[in-house]
Amino acid sequence: MDPAHRPLVSYDPNPLLAWIYQRFFESIEVDEAWIRAVREADARGIAVPALAARLLEEAVARSGQTKLTEPQPSPAQIRAWLDSLTEFSDQIPHLPGETYSRATIYSDHD
Repeated sequence: MDPAHRPLVSYDPNPLLAWIYQRFFESIEVDEAWIRAVREADARGIAVPALAARLLEEAVARSGQTKLTEPQPSPAQIRAWLDSLTEFSDQIPHLPGETYSRATIYSDHD
């Protein structure tokens, strides 16, 4: 039998898990190219997570990016963001100091 067309080894879950799998995963459609890639990787003894990592690395390389993370903001951008947080702070009403005094916080303690 051609390894690219042999059936994948399946896992037979207990009846409860079988019902859950059927209920939640029966409508998932898998791309034919992914099925072929998984079968080819299985034939070569490559684990699916390793295949997924390799494909992700290839996609990132094709896109020209060097990292998957966003660039770090500059100190000026951080300062501008912090300033924007305080933009309307002068309009926040002041609470009287006794609202949160120690006596108020611990008034129910003896």
